Amino acid sequence: MPSNYLVKILLAVAAVGAFALEPATAQIPIPTQIPNPFQGTAAVTPEAVRKVLQAVEAAGQSKNIDEVLKYVAPFATLESTLEGIGYSQTTRVIGKEQIRARLLESLERLQSSEYLDKEQKIDIIDNGQAAIVSNDTIVGATLKDGRRLIINGRDTYVLGQVGGQLMLTAGVSSRSADVRPAADKPASK
Repeated sequence: MPSNYLVKILLAVAAVGAFALEPATAQIPIPTQIPNPFQGTAAVTPEAVRKVLQAVEAAGQSKNIDEVLKYVAPFATLESTLEGIGYSQTTRVIGKEQIRARLLESLERLQSSEYLDKEQKIDIIDNGQAAIVSNDTIVGATLKDGRRLIINGRDTYVLGQVGGQLMLTAGVSSRSADVRPAADKPASK
């Protein structure tokens, strides 16, 4: 099963915001007319979606933000909510430049992350013009300041045909984070 590096990056965005390392980037005005992203001639297939996810993962692993953004629609909106003990924070980014800024901020703070568990489902919708990708994940993350987190999450992304290319048009993630026990200490019961 291919891992979705975009999910890891968005996880990092959520983790960075939730631990008050920096406030969310400034909001840009929402366009008055949002184009219909589902205007492609080729039908969206699960295989095509997997190809996009694999390309995003490869670009993310090499920290090539420009390559990641090739698969993000210019008007894409991503919203992430992270909850922990005593706090909740929601961050919304709109458009490629805000997404770029958040990805760069996240890469500056994230040392590593790994999937501990992941289930992914791809549903084709709108008569083959779009797909909904749902991920249920448990991720272990280490921030560069040494904090280790365990994060349970659910991500839902919409990919649609934009100018004949399959692109991410919207995403919502909801996560809960807690401190991850050190590898040499057993979790308390």
